[in-house]
Amino acid sequence: MRIPYVVDNETHRLADVLNAVLAEHGGRALDVATAYFNVQGFRLLKDGLLGLGSFRLLLGDEPSEGAEVGLRFRAASALRGELNAAPYSEELLRAVEELIAFLRRPNVAVRAYQGGFLHAKAYLFYGDPPAVGRDRLQPVAPSSAPAT
Repeated sequence: MRIPYVVDNETHRLADVLNAVLAEHGGRALDVATAYFNVQGFRLLKDGLLGLGSFRLLLGDEPSEGAEVGLRFRAASALRGELNAAPYSEELLRAVEELIAFLRRPNVAVRAYQGGFLHAKAYLFYGDPPAVGRDRLQPVAPSSAPAT
């Protein structure tokens, strides 16, 4: 899989790129650091995430003040508002239940970064299957396609 040089969510969508990498990554490990993770994102990546050998998610802690990041609301409030604004459907309810079940799996770990506001995104894929008693040892770097 060749990863585009720039993922701009117009020409190259992040969900499409991640799904292509995840399709070739079954049984192996993925670490993600991001500001937030929501139900819609999980729905877009669910099949690939379920096939992982392990998944670690580092989430940014909510900023203590909106001025820290130029926002007037907190992340949890935004997520709550997103769910409240979404039209109720059995599909949405099922996705919420699937996300909760996924996050409770023994091979999934979620932590909050509390050293300040974390907005950067990092996706670290590993070539070796997860094993008890050792950390990830073989990071992989899928090749990037040249800018077009």
